[in-house]
Amino acid sequence: IPYIILGEINEPKDVPKGMGLLTTVITVGGFAGSILAGILVDAGQLLLAVIFPVIPLAIGIFLIAKNLPNKAAATKPVIDVKGVIALAVLLTGFLFALNLGATMGWTNPVILALFVVAIVGAVMFIKVEKAAGPIAIVPIRLFSNKKLVIILIVGWIAYFYQTAMNTYIPLALLNVIQAPATLTGMLQLPRTAFSMFVPVMAGTWVGKKTGRRWQAMAISMICYIITFAPMCLTSPAMPAVLYIALLALTGIGDGFKSVVMTPSAQAAVEPQDMGIATALVTFFNSTASPIAAAVMGVVYDTLRGGSQEVAAVQAGVNGVFVLTTISVVIGLVLVFLFVRKDEVKAA
Repeated sequence: IPYIILGEINEPKDVPKGMGLLTTVITVGGFAGSILAGILVDAGQLLLAVIFPVIPLAIGIFLIAKNLPNKAAATKPVIDVKGVIALAVLLTGFLFALNLGATMGWTNPVILALFVVAIVGAVMFIKVEKAAGPIAIVPIRLFSNKKLVIILIVGWIAYFYQTAMNTYIPLALLNVIQAPATLTGMLQLPRTAFSMFVPVMAGTWVGKKTGRRWQAMAISMICYIITFAPMCLTSPAMPAVLYIALLALTGIGDGFKSVVMTPSAQAAVEPQDMGIATALVTFFNSTASPIAAAVMGVVYDTLRGGSQEVAAVQAGVNGVFVLTTISVVIGLVLVFLFVRKDEVKAA
C-alpha cells in the first residue's frame, strides 16, 4: 500500500526519490528495532522487547489517519471471491511443493499431488479471472503488456539471488574457507550500511533525468554479477574478507533496484491498473525466494553428491553461484534489450 500511495501523491519524476526514502526508512527502522530489542533482551526485559514495537505502530496509525488522503470509492467495492479461492489453491499447492520437495523428494506422491493441485488451481484461476471482468484481482489482460511482464521478470531475478546470499555464502565461508563464525556473522554489515543510504541517493539521481530507470536496473544487475562471478571459483584459499567486500555491492544493487522496479511497473500500465501492477510486483518478488530455495537446493545436493567433504561442499556452492550469476546476466540482458529500448522510445 505505501508504494501505491507514493505513486498517487507524487509526480512521476518524484516517485523514485520517494521510493528511496521509504526504503531507507524501512531499512533503518528494522536495523534499529533489532538492536533495541537485543539490548532489552540482554537486560532481561524480554516482555518489554516484545511489546515495545506497539509504540511506533500506534504513532504510525495516528499519522496515517491524520495525514493520508482518504478518497471515497465511487462504487461499493466488490471482492473477487472465486479468484481469491482459486489463487489460494494455486499458491498452496505450488509453494508447499517447492518447500517440501527438497526434503521429501520430488517424486514423492505427496509432492506430485501438490503440483497437480497447483496446476488445477492455475487453470481455475485463469478461467475465473477471465470471467471476472473489472473485479478481477489479477486482470489476465495485463500479461499481454510486454513492458510490465519484462519488469516483473527483471524484478524477480533481482530477488532470486538472495537465497544464495543468505544460505550458500555463509555455508561457503564456514565449510569451505572455514572462516571463524564471528567473521561470518559480520558478513552483511557493510551491505546493510549501503542499504541504508544508497536508496535515497539512487532515487534522487533517477528522478533528475528522464530515462534513468533502465540505467538503475542495469547498475543493480552489474553489482550482482560482480558479486557472484568471483564466488563461482570458491576454494579454501580464498580470503573470507573478499566475500564481505563483494557482498557489500549487493547493498548498492538493492538500493538502485528498490527505487525503480515498482515505479516502472506503475508507469507501464494505465492509471486504473496502478494498484494491481504494484501488487503484481510484490507477488512475483515473493515467489523468488521459495523457487530459488528449491532450485538451488537441487543444484547443491546434486553437485555435492551427499558428501560433507570440503571438496564436495565446494562443488555444491560453486554450482549455486554459477546459477546465480547466469540468472543476473539474463536480467542484465533483458534490461538492455527491452527496458532500455522502451524507455528510449518513451523519451
